[in-house]
Amino acid sequence: MTTLHLLSKGNGRYDFAVATKCKATSDDGKQNGRFTDDVKADVAARSAYFCNNPQCNRLLRAPLDQNAAGPLKLGQVAHIYGNRHGSERHQCHEDPSSRANPDNAIFLCAACHDMIDKRGAHSGASGFSALEILSWRDTHYALVQEALTGSYDLFSLVRRQSQAAADARALLTDMNNRRVFFDPPHDEDWSQVVQSLGEFRSLLNGILRNSLQGDPVHQPATEIQSLLRKTLGDLKLQKNGLAIDEEEARDFLRIMRRRLGKQIDELARVSGMPVPGNLHSVLAR
Repeated sequence: MTTLHLLSKGNGRYDFAVATKCKATSDDGKQNGRFTDDVKADVAARSAYFCNNPQCNRLLRAPLDQNAAGPLKLGQVAHIYGNRHGSERHQCHEDPSSRANPDNAIFLCAACHDMIDKRGAHSGASGFSALEILSWRDTHYALVQEALTGSYDLFSLVRRQSQAAADARALLTDMNNRRVFFDPPHDEDWSQVVQSLGEFRSLLNGILRNSLQGDPVHQPATEIQSLLRKTLGDLKLQKNGLAIDEEEARDFLRIMRRRLGKQIDELARVSGMPVPGNLHSVLAR
């Protein structure tokens, strides 16, 4: 079976190439398609030291590392088409020089590099195609060029990313302190459950009011907002003050926790912090 892949040829031009199933060779264990230091430096500079993922845009260079005589560098130059046999988006017909070419490079933070390379893109499971990643990079390069002409404030990305990270940390911390998000439901006081979810939703709504649609925190927060609205509707108390059916109410909480896992993982990525301990049980669902 053959598939078509879009290959960058530079200057905004792309060609389609036919990919066939790769055969293992004695060269598979070697990384002879690695980027040179000059290529890495050039790709980082062209990116203005920002992660090229439009949902991240994290600044990846600090003026000075106090523990070293030079700037602190946090970014990584990743392969768009994988370097080695079996790696994500690997093209067996490409020679090492093509894989090491700047046209095959994108500047990312460590988390985004890991995200595009370790979720099974070559099997079609991750959705991170070469075309999508090329689009990230080319759009980012164009944005940097706009900033250099004075038509765009690139530093606004820093402010937005910093605020998004702070908002994501606030949401994760608050969720980590509310048992309703992680403790298995047993003998619940349903009025307190509704109150706790309502308090968290107030925090969430405040963050969403002050965020823009393209901000990294906006999408996971919006999906959590929708889930909370549904759960609070399901847990609505009867007029006489009695809770709804106990077993059904526990099912509502289990469903909510099961669906929160993906959003918690995304908030952790945006925040730059590990998932807080109490929420790990939600990730496993």
